[in-house]
Amino acid sequence: MVQIENINYLRKNFPEVRKVTKEHYKNNDVNVINSKKDLPTLTIKNDGRILYLHSKYDPIQEAVKLVKQYSEELNEKKNVFFYGIGLGYHIEAIRKQYPHISITLYEPNVDVFQCLMETKLIKNLADEAIKDLFVETSEENRNQFLRNFAMEVNDDVLLITLPSYERIFKDENKKFMEIFTHELKNKRMNLRTSFAYEQRWTINSLMNLKETMHTPNILHIENKHIFQGKPAIIVAAGPSLNEELEHLKHIKMNGLAYIFSVGSAINTLVDYGIYPDAACTYDPQSHNYKVFEKTVTKQADWEIPMIYGTSVGFETIQKYRGSKAHMITSQDMVSSYFYQQDRQNELVKVSDAPSIAVVTTELLNRLECDPIIFVGQNFAYLNNSHYAQGIEYEGMSNAVSEKILNKSITVENVQGEFILTNEGFLKMKMQMERVIEAFQKINNCTFINTTQGGARIDGTTFLSLQQVIKRELTEKQIVVNWYDFLEAPLKPYEFMSKKREMDESLRELIVIIDHLQQITRQIKKLIDAQSIQLIHDLFSKFDKLLKKLKNLDFYKVFILPMIRVQNEVTAKQVEEFRFEQDTFKKGEKMVKVFSNYFNHIEQVLEMVVPVYNNVMTEIEEESEKNNWK
Repeated sequence: MVQIENINYLRKNFPEVRKVTKEHYKNNDVNVINSKKDLPTLTIKNDGRILYLHSKYDPIQEAVKLVKQYSEELNEKKNVFFYGIGLGYHIEAIRKQYPHISITLYEPNVDVFQCLMETKLIKNLADEAIKDLFVETSEENRNQFLRNFAMEVNDDVLLITLPSYERIFKDENKKFMEIFTHELKNKRMNLRTSFAYEQRWTINSLMNLKETMHTPNILHIENKHIFQGKPAIIVAAGPSLNEELEHLKHIKMNGLAYIFSVGSAINTLVDYGIYPDAACTYDPQSHNYKVFEKTVTKQADWEIPMIYGTSVGFETIQKYRGSKAHMITSQDMVSSYFYQQDRQNELVKVSDAPSIAVVTTELLNRLECDPIIFVGQNFAYLNNSHYAQGIEYEGMSNAVSEKILNKSITVENVQGEFILTNEGFLKMKMQMERVIEAFQKINNCTFINTTQGGARIDGTTFLSLQQVIKRELTEKQIVVNWYDFLEAPLKPYEFMSKKREMDESLRELIVIIDHLQQITRQIKKLIDAQSIQLIHDLFSKFDKLLKKLKNLDFYKVFILPMIRVQNEVTAKQVEEFRFEQDTFKKGEKMVKVFSNYFNHIEQVLEMVVPVYNNVMTEIEEESEKNNWK
C-alpha cells in the first residue's frame, strides 16, 4: 500500500524520479530492519561489512541531535538541500521544527530510495515543502540536476548531509561536494557578470546594429561549405604560444589549416609576421578595443577579417577598419528582433561564455570544422607567466607575482603533472569541456590540444603541433580569402515595419509604467485609510497591467536584459509576500518592492531611449535611401 501511494505521488509530482526508479531493480545490499526502539532503519553491505544508515537503537533521537547542530543556520535559511534521504527521519525532524523552509531532497543511492518507497510515505517527510526531489543514477544526470538547481535557487542554501553518507558513500559524496560547490560559485559569478555587463550587452548590440546589418553573418547556412570538414586552429594567448610560432608560420604559409586568433593572441602573431585568417572578439567591455590597438597601428587590421560577437564593446567595432563578419550572441536581444536571415532559416546564435576561446570553439563546431586544434590554450601559468610574449595589459605584469601564486590552485596538465592555475582559468576550462562534450555528440568532431605544459582539457587528444602537422596537416586545405566567398549581408526583414512596432511598444510602455506607479501611490493612500476592498481591486488591476508591461517588445528586448539582476531580486521579493494574508502588510511590501523596480526601469529608459532614437534615425535614413521595407 505504501509503495503504491509513493508511486502515485511520484507520478504526479516528480515523474522523472518515478521513471528512473521504475527502470531500476533493487539489489540485496540495502535492507530495512527494525531498530532496538522498533523503528525501521537501513543497513547496507559495504566491502563485506554491514553498516547502518540510521541509528540501530533510536533513529528519531539521532535525527533530533542532528537538527540541534544546525539550529542557528536553520533559523536564518529559507532553502535546505538534503544530501542523503535514507528513511527521512532528519527531514521530518527539521520540517516539524522549521516549517518555513523550502526543501530539496537528493538521494545518491537508488537502492536506498527503493527501500524508502517500500517503507514510508514520501509526502509525509515534508509535504508541500518539498521543492525538488532527485535520485542519482549517473554522473551526467547528477551534474545536470546540480546545474539546474544552482540556476533556480535564489537564496543562500544550507546543505545538510546525513552523516552516515559521508562515511559509507565517501567517494560519491566527495565528487558531489565538488560539483555542488562549483555550480553555486558559478551562479554567484554569473550574477556578478550580469550585474557588471547587463547594460553594456544591450547598448553594444544596439550601437552595433548598423554594422551588423552591413556585415555577413558567419553562421548563415550558406557559409558553412567554406569551413566544413576543414582543419581549424584556435590560437590563444597562453605562454605556450611562444613555442609554436614557427609551426604556425609554416601552417599559414602553406594553407594547411584556418588560423583563428582569440583575444590578445593576435598581437603575438602580428609581431611574428603571422596574419591569422580571422581575429575573433566578443568582450562587451569598453576597453576591449585596446586588444587590437597594436594591430590597427601596424595597419594589419586591413588584412585580417574580424569575426565579432554582436554584443561586443561598440568601441571595438568603431575603431577596427578591416573586413568584419558577425556572430549573434545569446546576450543580444536587439539583433534577434530586427535582423532575420529569412523566413526559412532560423537565426543561429553562439552562447555567452567566460572566454572568447570557448565562444570560438562553439563557432567552429557550428561551421563543422574538423579537426579543431588548440594552440596556446594553457588555462594555467607556465614559467611564472600569464600569457605569451608581445602581449601587454595596462597595469598588469606578465610575470605572476608571489601574491597571486599564494592564491593559486592546482590542475592536471597534459603530461599528467600538477601545475598552478586560478579559479578564472578553471571556469573557462570547464566551460570549454562542456562545449566539446556537447558538440562531440552532434558532429563527432576531433579536438586536439597542442598546448605544451597546459592544463589537460577533457575531450581532447594531446599531440605536439609538430606531430599534428605530420599526421593531420599534410596538404593545403583552406579557402584563401575566404571572406570574399561569404553570403552577402542580408538586410533586416521588413525593418521599417519592425521599427514602427517597436516605437509603438515604447510609447505604450511609458504609459503603462506611469499607470503602475499611480496604482502604487493609490495603494499607499488606501493603506493609510484602511480600505481593504479597494486595495484588493487595485491588486487585480496592478497584476493585469504588469503582465501587459512584460509582454511588450520594448520591455523584452531592451528593458529586461538591462535589469536582469534587479528583476531576479524583485521576483524573489514578490515570492516572499505573494501569499501574505494581511492585506495591509502585503500592500506595504508591494509598494516598496515595485517602487524600487520602476525606478530601475526609468533609469534604464533614460539611458537607452536616446541611443535607440539615434541609431534608429541613422538606419531609417539609410532604409529610405535603399528602399528597404
